[in-house]
Amino acid sequence: MRIASGNQLSPTQNLIGNGMQASAKNESVATDPYFASVVLLAGNDNAADGTTTFVDQSNNANVISRTGAIAYPNASVPIGMTPSVDFPGAAGDKLSMPDQTWLHVGTGDFTFEFYVNFDLVQNAELLTKWGGTATNWLIDYNAGNLRLGIGGTVPLSRAWTPTAGIWYHVASPRSGTTCSHWIDGTQLGTTAASSANDASGAEAALIGNQGGSDIPFNGKFASVRITKGVARYTGTFTSPTLPLQTS
Repeated sequence: MRIASGNQLSPTQNLIGNGMQASAKNESVATDPYFASVVLLAGNDNAADGTTTFVDQSNNANVISRTGAIAYPNASVPIGMTPSVDFPGAAGDKLSMPDQTWLHVGTGDFTFEFYVNFDLVQNAELLTKWGGTATNWLIDYNAGNLRLGIGGTVPLSRAWTPTAGIWYHVASPRSGTTCSHWIDGTQLGTTAASSANDASGAEAALIGNQGGSDIPFNGKFASVRITKGVARYTGTFTSPTLPLQTS
């Protein structure tokens, strides 16, 4: 069963494993050295079972609006969390945040990451600022592939077959022009190159759906984090301990 593990590298440690060097940016300390670069941290606050309001713990305090029956349940959680965020998968279900300058990653480094558990493995929009009249960025599951989209293009699409009911840590960073996917700290397929700029669109940022077509996610999320300007993972790493640091 793939769940969050507790042992972590410090930001100054490197290990060699599976022929790859562990990223020096994988944190295990009481504070996050890159927290000032976190532009969204949602589903990380261990709210009470049944809670239907959602808080962004980043310094930006994005306003998160709920559409549908999304709520915090304590029935299925990754290690370190008491609830997760449940998405029933009904049409229109989503958590949304209005467009803000800090939610645009531009042409620089970034890291999109979250813990995810599929109730039903099917096409789903996971984390997006895409659709309608704008094409900023997306992480989705489409036709058996985990995809990263930036600025209207999809430079990275790699085959992935998740199992329903299992928690996975998913990370999609860009370092320089190198984009990659990581599942539980292991790279998924090969890297891809992209220097695309996402800054032109003003779409809302969404968790569990997208702004254009309605492709809702059916499952659970925890600790959704976007780090702007930092590629946290560039080699094999241990998935971060939950809840993620808030300072």
